[in-house]
Amino acid sequence: MRWGGVLAGVLIGVLVLGALWWVNALAPPERLSRAVAAFYALYPASTGGAEVERIECSPLPSVRLYAVCTRGCDEVWRIVAVRGLQAEPLANPGRLPPEPPDLLQRRFNALVARQRLELDAEGARRMIACVMRLNGFHPELILRGNDIAAAMAAVGDDAAERAVVDRLTASPATDRMEVEEDPEGYRTRFYFWDTATLGRPVMDLDIRMDRRGLVRSVVTRPAPLTDGTASGNTPGTPPI
Repeated sequence: MRWGGVLAGVLIGVLVLGALWWVNALAPPERLSRAVAAFYALYPASTGGAEVERIECSPLPSVRLYAVCTRGCDEVWRIVAVRGLQAEPLANPGRLPPEPPDLLQRRFNALVARQRLELDAEGARRMIACVMRLNGFHPELILRGNDIAAAMAAVGDDAAERAVVDRLTASPATDRMEVEEDPEGYRTRFYFWDTATLGRPVMDLDIRMDRRGLVRSVVTRPAPLTDGTASGNTPGTPPI
């Protein structure tokens, strides 16, 4: 009888803990969140060999974002949000035919809306960095001033590219991100080095969001570099 009572107590404790994890009243261990993400992304296939990488998004402390891949993302590549022990899809970049281009933004906005945020300028910077990561860009590679010419000159030279990347990653990306307020929220526009694309081009990125963190638009285009006189911008800086 005594052992039966102990086992019953342990079972109740496990059920209570599981319930707290399920509703996110208590954050589950990171390892468990990764397992949930992998299971959700790959079911009914096995999660063996899954590569699960956390996507940093500090403005969403109660939600964990993960990229789940198999075979280096050549086979499966999905982005999943995990809250407690509950998961939901954000994107399937590896799908053929591709998903509608605005689907990630709509799903992310629905996720953010439930958090009831009210962002200041610094919070907007961190949310913009999160949006960049979800879109496959690296906020650490935001370029300003002389960094642009250095990035362009380094293309094709592994040592030079690494030197530029090391210099950029030595300082917080948000320090190079200028955010302006407008009547609808925040806007930022800057150049970044797209090292994941063939030719490693410098791109011009324009992101707008409201004060709740909902993304209004993400526009990417090749960087129209000027000497800073024709458009009224400073050299190496896109006009806002």
